[in-house]
Amino acid sequence: MINGLKKINVKITGSSELGETVTEAKGTLTEDEGSVVITYYEKFEGDSVATKSILTIKGGEVYLEKSGGVKAAMVFSHGKSHEVLYDTGAGRIPMKMTTDKVFTKLHEDGADVELEYTISFGPGNEAKNSLKLVARYM
Repeated sequence: MINGLKKINVKITGSSELGETVTEAKGTLTEDEGSVVITYYEKFEGDSVATKSILTIKGGEVYLEKSGGVKAAMVFSHGKSHEVLYDTGAGRIPMKMTTDKVFTKLHEDGADVELEYTISFGPGNEAKNSLKLVARYM
């Protein structure tokens, strides 16, 4: 069991029909009462403000909360759909996210998270996505 706050290097690989993006950041990982919390900051192209991401693993679910340049609260739970309001500097985007796969693994080097999900912007407008997060202790 991991105790206390540990510094980590985070590599996030996002894939969609539009291609793949890779982001690297520094952050922290902590475990508390059955949940693992990974916090990191990322800056998206064109944004002047960094986005704080808090990824919480609890049971078989992953929660991702973003604040700053982008604001959103997402829940990834295998086979379930959730409504999301993705707030960017250019406006708000309502969408539905359906989780196809949730994989999390905590180990002596850090943590791994893999998510596969479908984003729906309306009837007939869906996009398959995946996110792979690799967190390693510094």
